Amino acid sequence: MSDMTMKYQAAEKLLPWNLEHAVLNGRIRVIPFDDNHFVYPLEERRDGNISYRFRIVCTDDGNEEDLFDHSELCSLLNADYISFDTCEFKDGLILFSDEQNEYEYDPEHKTLHTEEKKPECASVISPDGTKEVFVKDYDLYLKDSISGETIRLTDDGTYENCWASYAEYSGYITEREKGKPEMPEVLWSPDSRYFLTVKLNQEGVKDLYILKSFDEEGVNSIRPRLLTYRCAFPEDEHVPLAQYYICDTETGTLAKADMQPQMSGGPLLNEFMSAACWLSDSSAVFTTLVERGFKSAGFVIIHPDGSTDTVVHEETDTFLNICTYGTLDGYGNYQASNFLTQDHKYVFFQSERDNFARLFRYDASSHELLNAVTPESIIVGALISADDENGYVYYYASNLDCTSDPYYQLVCRSSYDGTTFEILTPEDAMHRCEIVNDMIIDTY
Repeated sequence: MSDMTMKYQAAEKLLPWNLEHAVLNGRIRVIPFDDNHFVYPLEERRDGNISYRFRIVCTDDGNEEDLFDHSELCSLLNADYISFDTCEFKDGLILFSDEQNEYEYDPEHKTLHTEEKKPECASVISPDGTKEVFVKDYDLYLKDSISGETIRLTDDGTYENCWASYAEYSGYITEREKGKPEMPEVLWSPDSRYFLTVKLNQEGVKDLYILKSFDEEGVNSIRPRLLTYRCAFPEDEHVPLAQYYICDTETGTLAKADMQPQMSGGPLLNEFMSAACWLSDSSAVFTTLVERGFKSAGFVIIHPDGSTDTVVHEETDTFLNICTYGTLDGYGNYQASNFLTQDHKYVFFQSERDNFARLFRYDASSHELLNAVTPESIIVGALISADDENGYVYYYASNLDCTSDPYYQLVCRSSYDGTTFEILTPEDAMHRCEIVNDMIIDTY
């Protein structure tokens, strides 16, 4: 083995997907179970591999035990250890999957049902499972998942102006080479009636080239290949622009949002980090519209008929840092710290106008600035949760006097009117938490 090979192997140990297992249980995944219990996977080492043991915790007294007989399940799987790190619960069954199969385990009767995974389909299914949206030849289609009936929603899509498409980016090349289907840019409303989508304009966007220095396994050629995707540079006149639309699936009509197109550098509405978020009653969707250069941004509320309301607009000579990947929608995929309360009364907007990141509260109707929510000296990070009923917002904060390192993030909360500030996890460390059954499950 060459010295250079050893250096690469040593460096590979520090890649994120390897480093995250250097410390076991560094990030606990909390899975809700019922009103009085939650489940989490406990990481253990097994012959150099990571094994998982699922523990169920009673939130009344803190007692915990194994969720099921792990040796029994390993026997049914013909495996030495449990390799999956998440699961779901349905009718007494434990549901989990791997790369090839989906499983239903009945811990009471000690039976395991296995089904081969269906090929990934390039459609986005509604929350109630009755509808799905897909793109064909650059146009949008709506399919009834029960009857199979399909209707065409648009007829003007082109390669340069494609419906429900996201701007190409470096990761797009990897997904395309693997044959992964491109999921439509669609964000369903909770009631499954509406969905937010985009029409992407990439006219004039120039190509960027990537050299693939080696070919796939089994291919005899050692010649590199040239791959291409469209990518705008700061000096370019043309950039990918996404115009928002809302579709009413009951009428099959699309309403163009009365707002400027959103600058797009990749997926805007995917399941992991969405630039928009629906209210729970499906009456509106909100987003933060960031203009090119990140020196101007506005908080926009979009109604199902396409009408919009810009509550906040801020400009600065420096970079606007507003995307901190909060968890306000309950799924951890809304990427901004700005939000509209569920009762439509207030808009919360993060700003560094006082030098450090703070939250400010606005009246959603009058657009009046009401108050600063967080103290002036701390730095607000990602938002965790908002409690409209009691008037509190939960978030991570750093630059706190009680920590030995100004970069440590603690879980804090402030009252909506800004009169109350509390540190909920005072340990001098970096904290990450999840809220389950009105409880904070903290790892530090």
